[in-house]
Amino acid sequence: TTQREVAREEKDRIRHRTMNVHPSTSESNHVAAPRKEIHPNEPRCEAAVQPRTYPDEVVRVDGNERDLADETSTVEGTEAEDVQDPNARGQPHGKDNPYAQWAFEDLCGNGTGPTRGEKAGWTKRATIKFWRYCINPCKQIYLYAQTVRPPTNHLMLQFRTYNRDYEIPHANDDYLAPLLRDELMPSRGQAMRKKLPRMKIMHDVTQWPVLGLPGIVNFIDARTQWFDEAIASALDAGITQVVVVAAGFDTRAYRFGRQGVTFFEIDLPDASRKKQELVQKLIPKTEYRWPEFVAADLSTISLENALKGTSFLKTKPSLFIMEGLVYYLKPAAVKGLLESISSLSAKGSRVQFDFVKLSTLAGDNFNPGFDTMRLSVFNKGERFRSGINH
Repeated sequence: TTQREVAREEKDRIRHRTMNVHPSTSESNHVAAPRKEIHPNEPRCEAAVQPRTYPDEVVRVDGNERDLADETSTVEGTEAEDVQDPNARGQPHGKDNPYAQWAFEDLCGNGTGPTRGEKAGWTKRATIKFWRYCINPCKQIYLYAQTVRPPTNHLMLQFRTYNRDYEIPHANDDYLAPLLRDELMPSRGQAMRKKLPRMKIMHDVTQWPVLGLPGIVNFIDARTQWFDEAIASALDAGITQVVVVAAGFDTRAYRFGRQGVTFFEIDLPDASRKKQELVQKLIPKTEYRWPEFVAADLSTISLENALKGTSFLKTKPSLFIMEGLVYYLKPAAVKGLLESISSLSAKGSRVQFDFVKLSTLAGDNFNPGFDTMRLSVFNKGERFRSGINH
């Protein structure tokens, strides 16, 4: 307990983190998602408010730290030397920032090599590896059939809408997500609207300790609110451009659209085409403001090149959103994406994303829920490829 308190005090002392994106020295306007009052039958999952810091406990499940934490920073600095030199603007980027002398590779990795910072002893690490690669795969007996379909972005729609459909107090405000879910998954959508027992059973199975992902529904719900709050705060602060990277079935462009604000939804060509078809059918332009759709594969072109031909202006402050993306990218891709964002950011710009803790990805922390999730995404042909040192 003493070590835990000392670690927390040390983390609280860290005001900003340098990661190729230069944080602003001004007061951040970001407000994290409000605390959720959880239904008695639900695991505890709440969002903590930590202004001007990188929250290390954004979500808790059953009293334990979640491994998917959320990041926010305010980007400032349009000159390359400004962004790269942590001492260029003084505190807290200089001597008081313990991360200032770290290379990007020390902050972000794939979990296979040596890492700086939080580490487990070889005995604990070996035990976790034995669990992850020898015991955990036994979950495939029941997990494979449940997770091989539907796709991850469909499943996130289901999780995002569950608390609203079941009238859990303080559910997120994404009132458009059920429209997309019902169009993509009509059977599940109908079952959730009617609150059929099979959906409740499926939800309860998901919450099994060790065998399931306890707290995942509340985590997605809280994460949705957290990103919503970030956009609302940015728009109120005068930001007029919002770039949603790997937009998927994100609906914020339509829910937060207002006069003078432009949203840019970037996604793979096939995903972007599918999204446009859904929007044309379900979210008419006569009732909602539409974003500018950008069909681009960011693994082959830079973010800056993807935005060419749009109305995006580098001279205007922008908010960059990356929800549920960073941990699917290799560290080099994460670095390249952050560098692109930095090069596109005028003074006062912000970037918001969630990530997996590198120590958990590397096997320094025992978290059976994370290992279940890791196996679930593997069944869909996906992998967690990077984590960020916390």
